[in-house]
Amino acid sequence: MKKILNPIEFFNDKKLLLINLIIFVCGTLLSVALHATFESPISLHFSEKMVPAQTFFGNTISIISLCLAFFLAAKIINRKTRFIDCLNLAMYLRIPYYFLTLINLFFLFSDQTSNKNIDKESNLFNDITELVIGYSMFFLLISFLVVIGISVYRSFKTICNAKKTTDYLLLIGTLLIFIITSSLIIKNI
Repeated sequence: MKKILNPIEFFNDKKLLLINLIIFVCGTLLSVALHATFESPISLHFSEKMVPAQTFFGNTISIISLCLAFFLAAKIINRKTRFIDCLNLAMYLRIPYYFLTLINLFFLFSDQTSNKNIDKESNLFNDITELVIGYSMFFLLISFLVVIGISVYRSFKTICNAKKTTDYLLLIGTLLIFIITSSLIIKNI
């Protein structure tokens, strides 16, 4: 479990980068196939109409912004911070989003906008189904966010030897700035 929550400490940086690149390509292809789009480093949406370039650029910009946020915050804390570690962490944090795209395996979320003309009897069934799926997805997202938070905390500590609370506050502030900036860039592409 420690290796999953802090891969930077336990794996060779070049091997981890190679694995992350392979997962990035496979995850992006999976996201395109399942109509997933990324509008910021922390969001995942499904669309009825798919534009593969939009998914690719959204995912790439998300990784770049996370990497730059980690690198800037870590460089302020420790001048010996390596860029490859920040890139590995940014790419590693995208992996749960690739798993979350599997929620749309039957295109339930991307087809919701096209199913507007439904009779009232089946509408009750659809409302209950949507409610169950919605709550299940909410708990799944919360568990992914907890895992991502723990992974960021442990890996950032390894990357720059962060020890103080102010180090993590600097990271949070930098992440917020880069998340907002990247979402504006992605929406305007």
